[in-house]
Parts: sequence; structure tokens; C-alpha cells
Amino acid sequence: MDENNNIHNLDKETLSDKAYKILVELIVSQKLESGVRLKEQHVAKELGISATSIREAFKKLAADGFVEIKPYYGVVVRRTDEKESDNIYQCLVALSEMEMKLAIDNFDDNFVIQLAGIIAKEKKAKSFFEFHSLNLDFHHTIWVQTGNEVFVKIMKMLVASTHMRYADGCEQGQKHIIQGHQNILEAIKIKSPKMAHKAMLELLEKSMQIIKK
Repeated sequence: MDENNNIHNLDKETLSDKAYKILVELIVSQKLESGVRLKEQHVAKELGISATSIREAFKKLAADGFVEIKPYYGVVVRRTDEKESDNIYQCLVALSEMEMKLAIDNFDDNFVIQLAGIIAKEKKAKSFFEFHSLNLDFHHTIWVQTGNEVFVKIMKMLVASTHMRYADGCEQGQKHIIQGHQNILEAIKIKSPKMAHKAMLELLEKSMQIIKK
């Protein structure tokens, strides 16, 4: 397979980026299951992408928590274990109330317009990565609206440490995320931190249910 034919006219996307996206989608969809060993040469051959690009993709996958690089063994698909997911979920739940109060305290019309625009794009997303990026944008917009830079850093760290993203890797998950975002937006529109907090908790709980299936 000609390596250059795999670029699909994605102007600035490197081959390692392309390999990373393909492998993430395979892991999220569980076509590559937890514990599976990924061999560099085999993956390179299957994807028609150079071993060097695959090696770079593996490094990014490891940094993002999708795989582990084990000395003298190789690269293995991992998942956040149930205890770790539960611990992170507890932190997100505890911080949600603060998140909504601060964001609504700093309410402005542009905040609502931004969130509504992201939801509209989510409904038209054509790929996991497009949807996943928009999902993160929605939450990041709320974090930034709190006006608390330390809070933003904490939330980024928590989300990067968990596989909450597994929930947006399936059609069912995407539908519930869009509805959850819509519920949060409606609560923000009427400036109700209590309702927004409740909507966020419902979104988090449903996401955890999907992840654990």
C-alpha cells in the first residue's frame, strides 16, 4: 500500500497523527481490546504507514493513556481501571457545583452563543475525532468562563487522566452527550447553577454507565 495514498488530502496532518487517530478509534470501539500487544512492524504494515510514524503515534497514545509501553515487552492497549475511573468521577462530581456557580457568575451573552454553536456542530460531526474535539471544546468553554485559571488546569488534568472519552466513541454515547450539553445550556440560559449542576451530574453518571458496559 502506498503510504502517501493514506493522507486523504488532510493538508497539515502528519502520518503519525493519522496513525494515532486510527488506533484511538480502534481502541475506543474495542476492536483493539485491553491487553492486546501492538507490534510496530505489524501495525505499520496493516496501516500502510512507516514504522517511524507508528513509533511516534505509540508515544502519543502512551502520553494520552491509551496504551502502556512496557520495557522488554512492547506496547499494550490499556484502559483506566474501574477504581481509577470511580475516583476521577468523584472529583468531577465534587467540582461540578463550583464549576457551574463560577461560570454563571461570569455569565454573558457570548458564553451562551459559544455553547450553542458547539452543540450545533456536534449534531453534524462526521467522525469520532470531530465529535470528541467538540465535546472537549464545550467543557473547556465552561471552565474558562469560571475565570479561575487553577480550576481550568485541574479540570484538564482530570479529563486527561480518564477515559471519559470512551463515552463519545459510540452513537449512543454521542446522543446522550448532545442531550446533556443541551440540558446544561438551558440551565445556564436561565442562570440557574443548581439546575446546571444537576444536568452536569446526569451527564457524568450516564457517561460512566456507558464506559462500564
